[in-house]
Order: sequence, then C-alpha cells, then structure tokens
Amino acid sequence: PARHAVATERIREVCAQLVEDYPAAWSKQFTDDLDRLVAEVTELLRRMGLATRCEEGWSISAAAHRWLPEPDGDPEREQPEPVVVPEVPSWSLFDEENVS
Repeated sequence: PARHAVATERIREVCAQLVEDYPAAWSKQFTDDLDRLVAEVTELLRRMGLATRCEEGWSISAAAHRWLPEPDGDPEREQPEPVVVPEVPSWSLFDEENVS
C-alpha cells in the first residue's frame, strides 16, 4: 500500500490546530498536554496498521486518509461573538397610570 512520510512535528501542528479550532471537543488532559495527544494519535495509527516509525518521523498509509476528522460544527474560534442589544425602556400606556 502507498505510504507517505510525515514528520512528527507536522502531526503535532495538525493536532494543535484541531485543538485550537475545536477546544470543546477535547478533554482537558489533551488540551493541556499536546505531546500526549500526539503520542496517543500516533499510537492509535500504529496499532491500526496505518503508521510505522521511519527516519523522517512516521510513514502513514494512504488508507489513513479515510479517517480524516469530520467536525460536526464550525470551528469555535471563528464563531462570531453574540451581539447583545441593550434593552431600551419603552413608553407604555400604563406608565402614566400611577402619576398624580
């Protein structure tokens, strides 16, 4: 099967981008320790037979492309801040009711 050499640093960059884009999708143990996340990802790929160690870092099988992340929402960093419109008191027919 076709394989592609990927530096461990590149895997780290991709993991960091995913954590930045979707922080709510990750447990705190991974957002606080990116090296651990990279180790878990590469170990999972290795156990599945999709990655092996090589001189350049990791030799990733082309079949690993099938498991590209498919987020179920937009990146949280790109979502606009909600606009808060201050409530303006309005005039009412009943405002003058208690005025003497």
